[in-house]
Amino acid sequence: MPYSSLDVAGAAARAARRAQADARRAAIAAGLEPDLEIAVAPWQPPPVEPAPCDDGCRFRERCSAGRLACQAFAMFVAGESAPRWSAASRAPTGDEFAAIFGPRRRKPRRPTGQRSNQELMQQFLLED
Repeated sequence: MPYSSLDVAGAAARAARRAQADARRAAIAAGLEPDLEIAVAPWQPPPVEPAPCDDGCRFRERCSAGRLACQAFAMFVAGESAPRWSAASRAPTGDEFAAIFGPRRRKPRRPTGQRSNQELMQQFLLED
């Protein structure tokens, strides 16, 4: 049976998509982000130098008990050098903590009268 022009065009389109997918996989394997054509930075381990809190900070207990952080800790997390963050402010605030770790997530409330999944499962198991 002879091929129609639609069959040839479809086969060419499939081959082009396959080649594009192969090129994308090769770029990802090589460490490149194929859409942006930039190198993806390899994973970096956390810093090994002591944090600003580790050098005898007087606010250490207060920060660990509450959701507080200072500008020096924010600079440490961002990867700044020790001389830079050692000169930064050590006054802890909740806003600085939220800027580093994100705002506090509230647990969603169920509407009044709606049962939890655990209650529904217990009812289901007890019905037998």
